[in-house]
Amino acid sequence: MQIESYLFTSILKQLFKIKDFYGVAIHDAIAVLDNSIPENVVIDIIQKKFNEIGLCPTVSVKSNIDEYEETLYDNVENYDKEDDELMISL
Repeated sequence: MQIESYLFTSILKQLFKIKDFYGVAIHDAIAVLDNSIPENVVIDIIQKKFNEIGLCPTVSVKSNIDEYEETLYDNVENYDKEDDELMISL
């Protein structure tokens, strides 16, 4: 968990140094708002930081996320009271 924290923190620090970068971090994802910087810049930073410690990341890019009109709560399938778990399909 310390390695993940180190990687994510150092990646975000580098991204926030970029003048035009507007984004947020959500768990293990980085959302680039309004396409403020090209996705290849983000991927390059991620790959370099992982490579520095001998790891090779798997990077997944989702584009045009703003075209979705649903909210997280619109995707709730059911609430299991016995297990007290909220099932969400994304």
